[in-house]
Amino acid sequence: MPTPIMPTPPSSPPQETPSHHHERGALALLKHRRFLPLFVTQFLGAFNDNLLKSGFTFLVIYRWHEQAPIAPEILVNLAAALLITPFLLFSAYAGRLADSTDKATLARIIKTAEIVIMALAIFAFHTRDTYFMLLVIFLMGSQSTFFGPIKYALLPLHLRKDELLSGNAFIESSTFMAILLGTLSGGLLALLPQASMVLAYTVMLCALCGFLASLYIPPAPPPPQTSPHQSPQKSQAIVRIIKNMPPLWTRILFISWFWFFGALLLAQLPAFVKNHLLLSQESATVLLLMLTLGITVGSFLCRFFLTLTTPYRIITTSALIMGVSFFLVTLAPILGFRSLILSSCLVFISATCGGLYSVPLYTQLQRLCPPPLLSRCIAVNNIVNATLIIVSAVLAIAILHNGGGVDTIFLMNACVPLLVGLYLLSKGKHAIP
Repeated sequence: MPTPIMPTPPSSPPQETPSHHHERGALALLKHRRFLPLFVTQFLGAFNDNLLKSGFTFLVIYRWHEQAPIAPEILVNLAAALLITPFLLFSAYAGRLADSTDKATLARIIKTAEIVIMALAIFAFHTRDTYFMLLVIFLMGSQSTFFGPIKYALLPLHLRKDELLSGNAFIESSTFMAILLGTLSGGLLALLPQASMVLAYTVMLCALCGFLASLYIPPAPPPPQTSPHQSPQKSQAIVRIIKNMPPLWTRILFISWFWFFGALLLAQLPAFVKNHLLLSQESATVLLLMLTLGITVGSFLCRFFLTLTTPYRIITTSALIMGVSFFLVTLAPILGFRSLILSSCLVFISATCGGLYSVPLYTQLQRLCPPPLLSRCIAVNNIVNATLIIVSAVLAIAILHNGGGVDTIFLMNACVPLLVGLYLLSKGKHAIP
């Protein structure tokens, strides 16, 4: 492979040139080195996280259950918790580090660490050591925590302002797609005769490809006014700084409930399909694919709808439609409608509105945040997101433990976007300052 050429990046996003007028489309970003390597790197990272966790989950439930030291169900929940816990522990430091270091260099260091972690994963898969695999999953979540602030902070450095919406649409939709495809792939590979070794070398291959892609990310040095000695390291300190900036904090809260909603939906969907829709495992896969497609379509429809109306109206309307469509998904089996086609359409509508809802918020967060604070702002967003994801898991376990069903969790979850939409509607455009 030829050594990548590393030109000195501009201190601000590239200015408009005549050639750019013909590349307004979102897909045009994939032609540019200032975006494509980052896109590939972050997609493979998110895919690998979920491939590893999903593969481990299926192996523990179906292959390793007899030799598991504790109940497989407990191991599965521990794996899910350990993958997200590093976002709570290390996000503040990760944001500080990204704000005071060349982000492209840091990305390559993190991707190198991922290769080392996947070497440990190969050992864990080979020995079937479940406790060691839990450690590997925690380490994988840790490296993802350090990469998280980088991917969103790089966009405003390498993209023009008129490209930010498309860049966020790609990153947002591809993240959801990577999560879903990684989850699906882990389950499919776990069905193979030599599942452990296939999974082991697949995650290593993804890590190697992610590292190679990171070599082509253009340099992104920190702003000159950034001083690492003046940057708070503790989560409480950086959260306090962002909370004192209402435009940023408000958007983080509106983004985070969406992750709460999505985490509950993904965790309960297979059981809902099996026990309430009375459909097959293949049907659950179809609904996961509809979720992926819907998020992708919604993300890329943002640019079109923003030419017709305001971000506030898009966000508010999307939240309301998301809640109504998901509410209908929940009511369908109660009313006797167990059609895969109907459920797929409703899930697709809800997911499309999810893309329309989230992308404008991420774009506004980047535009409003001062450049020296951007990585740490994204880190705070990750902290709040992770907190609500863990809360959603604890809440679901509590409901199930006390005799509630998955349909009860779905009904509660459908109320979340409805309440958010009604709140925005009642407060008007001042709800999002």
